[in-house]
Amino acid sequence: MAMAEIVSSVLVKFPNAPLQRQQVDIFRGFINEVNEWKNDLFHNHKIDSINGVIYRYPLIQFRAFEDAAAIWALQEGVGALSQYLHQHSDNLPDTLLRYEWSPQKTIIELEEKHRFYHLRNWLPFNKYRSFNGTTKDNWAEWKQAITLREKTTLLERILTGQILDFCKNVGFRVPDKALIVEVTDFKIITQDKYPTSNGSSLSFKVVNLCYRTNLILPEFIGLGKGKSKGFGWQTSSQYHTLPIFRTRHSENLLFEFNF
Repeated sequence: MAMAEIVSSVLVKFPNAPLQRQQVDIFRGFINEVNEWKNDLFHNHKIDSINGVIYRYPLIQFRAFEDAAAIWALQEGVGALSQYLHQHSDNLPDTLLRYEWSPQKTIIELEEKHRFYHLRNWLPFNKYRSFNGTTKDNWAEWKQAITLREKTTLLERILTGQILDFCKNVGFRVPDKALIVEVTDFKIITQDKYPTSNGSSLSFKVVNLCYRTNLILPEFIGLGKGKSKGFGWQTSSQYHTLPIFRTRHSENLLFEFNF
């Protein structure tokens, strides 16, 4: 592992394909159906095994970006996505034929100054296995936390672990205790139900969060649970507080699919 790592990524936006975050899993299912689920980079499941999950950082992630369908890809996922779009140009609907290809190269490394990031629809609360083999529950820990400092410390611990996991997956070594992650603002949101590609629906408690760190990260990186399905993606920010926006009811956000 290196002290600096150059990674390639791309954000592909489909401006003619309206999409909201509640529809991302359906969009993901559609893209995989076109390819008959043949490329595991697009879904992270073993093709020859039922429900066989491939445990790796997802190199292709689906998004609702500026109210339109989008896909973010990293490293070999960039080439796989480019190949997919060229191979299936005759099979894709008109709404997905026009797209904006925005590539980026990022040098992942520690630096002296701190950068601010805005993390959207993050899913930090789940059960996990600790180093001693016992099962713990982040949500249970959250409910037991009383002070704001306790809650912030818990979020920082969860986020630090997820950033370190990403770095490990891309081959960047972070020296022990060198990574600084400080939450500067957060808001917990109880989301409405999300339809899934198999016809069911799920509801989540998500966190919108601002934090600062001494690590350079790729733009649009996904962190936490559900990152391949539109949860927990971030952008750089000039501010340490969350932006103020008007909340709208989800039933008014859902567009009809033109795929």
